[in-house]
Parts: sequence; C-alpha cells; structure tokens
Amino acid sequence: MTSRERVIKALRHEEPDHVPMALTSSGFTRDEPDGTDALQRFMDATGLRNYEEALDRLHTDVRWVAPTTFLGNRSLPPDLPHPFNGALRKIESVSELETIYWPSFQELWELRPDEARSEIRQAKAKGCAVMLYPAGNFYGMACDTRGKEQFWMDMLLNPGLAEAIMDKFLNISLTGMETILKECGADIDILGNCDDFGNQDRLQVSPALFRSLIKPRLAKLIAREKSLTSAFVFHHTCGSVWEIIPDLIDIGVDILNPVQVSANGMDIETLKREFGRDISFYGGIDVQQLCVRGTVEDVRNHVRRTFEVLGRGGGYVLSPTHAVSSDIAPEKVMAIFDTAETCAYAG
Repeated sequence: MTSRERVIKALRHEEPDHVPMALTSSGFTRDEPDGTDALQRFMDATGLRNYEEALDRLHTDVRWVAPTTFLGNRSLPPDLPHPFNGALRKIESVSELETIYWPSFQELWELRPDEARSEIRQAKAKGCAVMLYPAGNFYGMACDTRGKEQFWMDMLLNPGLAEAIMDKFLNISLTGMETILKECGADIDILGNCDDFGNQDRLQVSPALFRSLIKPRLAKLIAREKSLTSAFVFHHTCGSVWEIIPDLIDIGVDILNPVQVSANGMDIETLKREFGRDISFYGGIDVQQLCVRGTVEDVRNHVRRTFEVLGRGGGYVLSPTHAVSSDIAPEKVMAIFDTAETCAYAG
C-alpha cells in the first residue's frame, strides 16, 4: 500500500494497513525566541542532511505544499492607509471601511505555481498524499488587523462592522483560493484551511457568535472550494473547539486538525465517540506537554493509546499537534513515528 493509498483509505473511514503519519505544515520550529532551529538540531542528532530526508526517516505519508508566500506590507503603498499598517484599528463604522486601501490577493501573496507543481510531482513520485495549504483565512486576518480584543467587542457590540470586515478578507481568500485551485486543484488530495477559533480553555467567541457570524462565511468558502476540487477539506483550528465540531461537520469540513488534546474538552474518547463517524482527525500527539515532559516510553504509550482510540475504524492521520520544538529530544521525535509505524490494523 502506498502512502497516498493509506491516507485516502483512512480519510474514507476505512482501516488501511497501519495508521498514516504526518508532520504539521512547518514540521519543526525554525526560529525560536533564542534563535534555536529545531530542525537543524534534529538533523545534527540523526545525521540527516535536509528536511526531505527527515520526512522520509519519520515515515511520513503526507507532503504539504504551500503555493504562496505572504508579502504583507512589502508590496503595499507606504503612503496609503490599509489594514496592514494599522488603519483598520481606527475605523468606527462600515462606511469608513471604504476610506482605506484594500489590497488584492495578488498584492498580499506571491503565487508560485511552477514551484508548487514541481513539489506536487515530487510527492506523487514518492507515492505520498498531497496537502495544499493554506487556502482560506478571514477571521484570523480580521483579528490580527483590527486587534483581537477590539474585534471581539465589534462582534458583540457592532456586528455589522465585524461582518463587513470579515467579508473583505473572505473575498480576498476566495480570490486566492480560486486562483490556487485553478493552478493545482486537480492534483491534490487534501486542501487545507487555517483559522483558529479556540483558546486553551474555551472558544475565542461564544458558540452563538461563531454560528451567527463566522460559520456562514466559512460555509461559503468551503462550498466554493468543493466546487473546484474533489480533495478532502481540512481545517486547522487550535485550542478547545469541541463545541463547534458539529458546525464544522455541517458545513463540509472533512478533517479536523490539530486535535489539541491538551486543551479543555478535547478528550479523544469523547471526540471519537461523538464525531468520529462524520469527521476525520489529524493530529492528536501532544507536543505541548507530554512529549516535552514525558519519557520516551511515555511518548510510545501516548502514541499507542491515541491510535487505539482515534484510529478505530479509520478516520485518523497521526501527527504532532504542532510543529516540533527544540525542547523535544530527537529520540522522542523518532519514538513518535517509529511507534506509529507499528500501529497496524488487524485486517
């Protein structure tokens, strides 16, 4: 069974030969506050020469392809007020949104279609599943450019303004996603969206606010994506998001990531029992706490139990919940994936 076949079978809620495995989009942290590069530390310890060799050593079945680079302020006129130089923080009404410059997708993102197609070909040559990431983000952009606390207040006290701001960013996301999928949509297996809705202990906004303001826009994005590609739709949201998993299922999310098991309410037994028939889980290996503080044997036991619970009946891709940081010893990283490779299905 090839890596791609293993992933596709699992995402169809069938049991492959063994659990499929993957890293996150960045894999390892590259620029920690003290300057540490976790990937380089891992390669130094293992004798590997580059990231691709690391992916091979860790038996990963998915290759992430990022077809864009975020440019932000670098491509925008310095003399014009726009969302990325603080102008949005001064707005008080919907009508004022038209007084600032709204950049196009092409101004904010550099599209690299030839490079993306080359990476896709290389992944397919290895028999790996291909994840195109990221495609959509509108709530996070609104929070970042308006200021999180102010935007949350807008959602409560001035919802018309909050909706108008999200619509601006949603239109940028839609344009970008359509552009990307026209270039690469026929050649991918998974399409990744990224918009964080959770904190460590709860949702960032109430379930009611999510359902009234965010959910309809995310539904619009996903519906358009599914009209342009047959790929599984993956959504990354950190934190405690158990309360809105039924909403994500309702609007067509096929895969939930990262399944941050250290967050409140993200108990894997409950998640699998309540939602495992309708959504696949991608993640679940706790690199926030257990893999940092536990022993190598603790890590092995954590991997086995996570597979036994989330892997029942398929619907699971085993992965660290976040990028692997330098405070996780290389032998623990290898223990995650070497143990996972032994997590075989009975059939």
